[in-house]
Amino acid sequence: MTESKRILVVDDDSMVATVISLMLKELGYESVVRESPQEAIETFEAAPNDYAVVITDLTMPEINGVQLAGRLKDLRADIPVLVMSGYTGAAADIPDTDQVDRFLSKPLLMDELGSALDSLCP
Repeated sequence: MTESKRILVVDDDSMVATVISLMLKELGYESVVRESPQEAIETFEAAPNDYAVVITDLTMPEINGVQLAGRLKDLRADIPVLVMSGYTGAAADIPDTDQVDRFLSKPLLMDELGSALDSLCP
């Protein structure tokens, strides 16, 4: 698997993170899962060029997905970030920012995820 196909998945719900990881494998991507924003920052900081995309939950302890996106883009400005949420109307809660490249509602559908990833890392 090439590094360009590696995706960092950040979700504090281990079951959700596992399902996303399995979906990514089915779509031909390798995933690295972290269950806290701080772990994700440390992982990304160690090798920021190893990832094609970051997929993160919107609502997490410590910092939210938009804040995490900002921290990761401080390390690598061109990293695409897909934020997801299970809350209805959550997309409206995301500030107008260039930190978030795509938003998807949970539960994620395989075709929607695949389409989003195709547009983020052609």
